[in-house]
Amino acid sequence: MKILLLLVAFVAAANAVSIFELVKEEWNAYKLQHRKKYDSETEERLRLKIYVQNKHKIAKHNQRFEQGQEKFRLRVNKYTDLLHEEFVQTLNGFNRTNAK
Repeated sequence: MKILLLLVAFVAAANAVSIFELVKEEWNAYKLQHRKKYDSETEERLRLKIYVQNKHKIAKHNQRFEQGQEKFRLRVNKYTDLLHEEFVQTLNGFNRTNAK
């Protein structure tokens, strides 16, 4: 019984690592495709977290679309690493350096 539990734990850990690696591969491809560069490792970790959260929102929205509950499909784009507020500011032409 202990061996079975150990085996299950090992398989779960191996899958968790591969999921993390998949996310990192997607993230690196995203950065390359959209020419994303970040000023620090801290900012990159933040942007990765936002990217993953937004991808989750996109997937949930597209599931609802497939069920006829939404009228359009979403996809990853150059704004996927932005918070909603940052996205809105970008579209409105907001420039923080000029704001006082």
